[in-house]
Amino acid sequence: DTELLSYLPWFAEQGVAVINASPFAMGLLTDAGPPKWHSASEVTREAARNAAEFARSEGSSITRLALQFSTSEPRVPCTLVGCETKDQLLENLKVINEGLTQEETILISTVREKFFADSHHSWEGVGEEKFWTKVKNEMEKATSVYWKMQNATA
Repeated sequence: DTELLSYLPWFAEQGVAVINASPFAMGLLTDAGPPKWHSASEVTREAARNAAEFARSEGSSITRLALQFSTSEPRVPCTLVGCETKDQLLENLKVINEGLTQEETILISTVREKFFADSHHSWEGVGEEKFWTKVKNEMEKATSVYWKMQNATA
C-alpha cells in the first residue's frame, strides 16, 4: 500500500516524521496468513495467499518482498517490524542488511502488478467500525447491568 506516500510532502512541511508500521500488513503478507480477526476482505486475503504462493514458486517469500518494499522509501526512515521467533528476526535482519537479489527486486513489481494492482485492497476504517460497534455493545451491556444493580438495591 503506497497511499501514504502522497502525504509525505505535507508531513515534511509540518515537521512530522513518519514511522512505517506493520510491513507484513498484520500477518497478511506472510506464509501463515493473517489472524482470523484481520479486517481485510476475502478478496484481499485471497490475493495475499496467491501472492505468497507465487513468491514461493519463484524461490523467494512474500515476507522478504514485503519487508524490502516497506523499508525502501527513503522519506520514511523508520519501520517497526514484529517477529515471533529468533529465526524470523535473523531473516528480517538479513533482508535489511543484505537486501534482495536482483530477481527478487523485480519480483516485487511483478507481485504488486499481478496481485495488488487494483485499489480494492484497503481495509482502512473497517477495523475501527468493528471496534466501535463492539465498544458500543459492551457499554450498553454494562449500563444495563448497572441499572439492574441500582434497581435491586433501591
